[in-house]
Amino acid sequence: MQLRSRLKKMEKQLNVSVFCACPDTPKFEFIERRGGETDTVITSVADSCEQCRKPIGKQTIIINYVKSQKPDWMNDEQYAAAYA
Repeated sequence: MQLRSRLKKMEKQLNVSVFCACPDTPKFEFIERRGGETDTVITSVADSCEQCRKPIGKQTIIINYVKSQKPDWMNDEQYAAAYA
């Protein structure tokens, strides 16, 4: 048992990655934008991991809501009825 625990400890120490690789740590940050209003952060991600204390290589995904445009084949009355 001692040998296994030592090997696991050595594997953790040999992890030379700059960023966190913990499977439970969230790495995606979601931001919503709605027509000129301020940004709303849905899911925020910390700068460093609480388990391994390494910085998190996070990615920011921006969801930008825009008003739909009227298709060429649709007249104004159909558009108003569909998107009222």
